[in-house]
Amino acid sequence: MICDVNNQRQKYAIITSLKKWYEPKHWFLYYINYFFAFLKYKIYKLLKKRNSEKYFNVLNSMSDSNTYVEINNMHYPLAGHKQLEESLLRGFIEENIPFFINEIADNWILLWVDKIDLMVINKLKQKGVVKNVVTVPTACKYDYKYLMWNFPKYDCIDASLVASKWVKDKNKKLLDSKYWHKIIPWASGVKLPDTRPINAVKHSCVCYYKRLKVDRELTDYLNNLGIKCYIIEYGAYKFQDWKNILKNVDFAIFYQDCHETQGLAMAEAWACNVPTFIKTVNVDNPTSPYLNDKAGYHWQTLEELKSYINQYSRDSKKFLERFSPYDYVKENLTDGKSVQNLVKIIDELGK
Repeated sequence: MICDVNNQRQKYAIITSLKKWYEPKHWFLYYINYFFAFLKYKIYKLLKKRNSEKYFNVLNSMSDSNTYVEINNMHYPLAGHKQLEESLLRGFIEENIPFFINEIADNWILLWVDKIDLMVINKLKQKGVVKNVVTVPTACKYDYKYLMWNFPKYDCIDASLVASKWVKDKNKKLLDSKYWHKIIPWASGVKLPDTRPINAVKHSCVCYYKRLKVDRELTDYLNNLGIKCYIIEYGAYKFQDWKNILKNVDFAIFYQDCHETQGLAMAEAWACNVPTFIKTVNVDNPTSPYLNDKAGYHWQTLEELKSYINQYSRDSKKFLERFSPYDYVKENLTDGKSVQNLVKIIDELGK
């Protein structure tokens, strides 16, 4: 629920835009930045360079959101990472924790912020208007990605949430130790289906490719075993398509050459009770920071992956009974659990 802003001071507020607190100097800097971003977009578009898409996204990030999400018949402005924001909203509602959107409160949760916004926050904190300010893992706007690592250096930021412990360890290598206490791991939640998915064998899987080309040897191998294979490529699918595919597969294969800060797509598969087999590039630093034996396995070589597929092929029902990814998410990664953890982090800041 959202409390009446005229009735009482709220404890928590989710901030998608800080423009209502801009002063003339902030607007001047905003329009200067917007002009140069627009100029770069036009130049790169004229030259047909890929950077034009980047600056198109910059312009969108600097504009107020024109899109909204509806939850329980309420409309909320969207900003930043859509799945993370929707999870946060659902979690606060599910836990029945009152909150504001873009209003003054003791504790601010920033979803989308740049250097001008940091100037605004600093002034409001100096006035004592806001007590604690927390940035979520995806809070930095497109043109200021370095802020992801530098948020802890700003006095106006009390906690810089990162998606997992390995991200914190990476951040610690870039920052002085006096800032380490402000870097706090926190996992975003995912929505569980209304009922636990039925474990009926479907003889199908999905291969999710990220930064790597589709491996025809793998897809041919699956087809030769009579296992239908759906293919999803990162950045080239609609979220609802992904959700629909997950309802029709027994397992998911993640094929990529990069580490995930959290791995929301993986958690979405687990929520649908779909175990995952995830390619990792480093045994000591696995690709998926939240994967465990309840949810699936990591693999390094194609032969290792084929051994899992063969076990599935010989006795699909018995093989799938090894895993309980839905239960793992229910215990650890739901929207409600995520918000419980967030509130606990924020409340600790005030002690």
